Amino acid sequence: MYISNTNKILYFFFSLTVFIGLFVGEDSSGSGGFMLDFKNTLTLVKDPFHPGIYGAIDMKFPIHYYIGSLIYSFVKNDFYYRFFYSTIALVCPYLFFCCLKKKYKKINLNLLFLASLLIFMLPTFRSSAI
Repeated sequence: MYISNTNKILYFFFSLTVFIGLFVGEDSSGSGGFMLDFKNTLTLVKDPFHPGIYGAIDMKFPIHYYIGSLIYSFVKNDFYYRFFYSTIALVCPYLFFCCLKKKYKKINLNLLFLASLLIFMLPTFRSSAI
């Protein structure tokens, strides 16, 4: 069985809405929480060994800052950095579909694919992806 063209068009449409949200600065927290967090942690992404607010190096082991700083060293731009992560986030619904397909082998693939597209409507996913 294969995925219908309607579901592929829906996937493309929802992917497009993520990029539109990126361009218009969508933030589901309402008070700028996700964007504020991004701006506060961007200094640690640009330089993971940057002294923090209190003048000391942050002693946590934030591996995502180190990975992010590696990616940021290539793109050198805040918007392209966010665009890269938005593009990577588009893989999550497909991975969820693969898990559903493996778990529910007797259910129609088109229904499983449609269920995996619900991730695009979650405000936390959208804000984190953007």
